[in-house]
Amino acid sequence: MTNEQIIADIAATIYGEDTVMTMLATGEDIPLHTLRGWTARGPYRIKKGEHGLETKLWKKRKRKDKDVSEDENETTEESTNKDFYMAKAFLFRADQVEIVTD
Repeated sequence: MTNEQIIADIAATIYGEDTVMTMLATGEDIPLHTLRGWTARGPYRIKKGEHGLETKLWKKRKRKDKDVSEDENETTEESTNKDFYMAKAFLFRADQVEIVTD
């Protein structure tokens, strides 16, 4: 499962499966992101007192140069599986964020 699929499944429980499927079909952005996802979309910040939905998303592993050279003998699929791990993440709805005006 990709991060997008994980987020879509969580969004379906919040907004309804039909709404999420329509958003995906029309290319519309699902309004459920991590803090990093919101800041990538503009100058957003989490409103004071808001709590995100805890989940686990795929995160790219930081690798040392010597680790990369050891993996040269592995196939691409095997090395790709080692490059990512599941990490705790918090997702926030659009009503939980605000545009920074400072």
